[in-house]
Parts: sequence; structure tokens; C-alpha cells
Amino acid sequence: MADPWHSDADADSAVSRWRRAARHALPDADVEVVEEVAQHVAERWLRARYDGLSEGLADAQARRELDGWRGVRLPAPVPARRIVPPWRGWGCDARFALRSLRLRPLFTVGSILLAAIAAVSNVTVFTIVYGILWRPLPYPESDRLAVLWQVRGGEQGQISYPDFVDLTRTTVFDTAAAVWGGVGSLRIGETIERVNVI
Repeated sequence: MADPWHSDADADSAVSRWRRAARHALPDADVEVVEEVAQHVAERWLRARYDGLSEGLADAQARRELDGWRGVRLPAPVPARRIVPPWRGWGCDARFALRSLRLRPLFTVGSILLAAIAAVSNVTVFTIVYGILWRPLPYPESDRLAVLWQVRGGEQGQISYPDFVDLTRTTVFDTAAAVWGGVGSLRIGETIERVNVI
């Protein structure tokens, strides 16, 4: 038997034949979908013939493939959506708001007050969080500054001087400075107070 894969005429004939069958099996499908299904089923038919099946058995196998496609629910084409300007609905919203205000004035005023309180609360919280966490320090390249502490036995404390020397020898930091802190006594006149010193 001749190799159907090398015969363009056989391939075109098979695609044409199964295109009619696919159009009949999928009447609601787009032209591109029918063409793709026809080529797929024709390829399956040609492969079956190349494998040595008779024309009847190859037809039965291709029809089973086509029946499988018939059971698939094809997606409906999505209509193009019109672009509606955002201000088109403002008139309806304004009329609804005025109608609600007239029918239920207490509820409407309460909703407006609640929305105003929520907006003020959000602004306040954002201002506080920005001032504490996000506002940059008043130094050049403040995002590159770091303070190192050491934890011993669950207690946070200052790093030792030998550890500081080891850190300055690494290439992790551009420069480093050590600060010692503690508690001291401050005398003002006759009064002595305990203060934190650095």
C-alpha cells in the first residue's frame, strides 16, 4: 500500500471529505473550528490507513473521533463589548441618592457619617504608620543604614568589641562605627538623676 503521508492529493481529498462530515456534525461551530476538527479527523483516518486498516475500519475509527468532538460543548463567540465612559452612570447614581435621602433620611445621613468616619480613620492610621515605619530617616542613603544587636540567652544586648572588629574586616558593610551605651548618673545642682547614655 502506498504511504498516504507522502501524497498531497490523498491528504487534500481526506481533509475535504472529513470537512463535510465535521460541518454536518458541528453545525453551530465557527469555520476555523470545523477546519481544525476536519484536519484532525483526516489525519487520524490517514494514520489508520497507513497502519494497515481497511477503509471501513479507518472510517469507523475516524467517526468515533468525530463523535467525541460532537459531544464537546463549543464556547459561544463573545460579543465585542462597548466601552462605556465612567460618567455615564453618575446621573442615575445621583437620582438614586436623592430618592434614598427623601425616603429614608436617617439611614442616608447615618451612612454618610459612617463613610466620613471611615475615611478620616484611614487617613489617620496611614499618617501614623507613615510617620513611624515608612518615612525615611534624615540621613543621606538612610535605607542603607543598619544597627546590629546581639542576643545572648534570650536577652538583646550590644555586640562585643571583638565581634565588631570581625564585622569591619568583612566586605558586607562599607563602613562601621561602634557606640557604647549604658546607664549613668547626671548631677544638676544638688539633684542626681539616672539617665541613659551613649
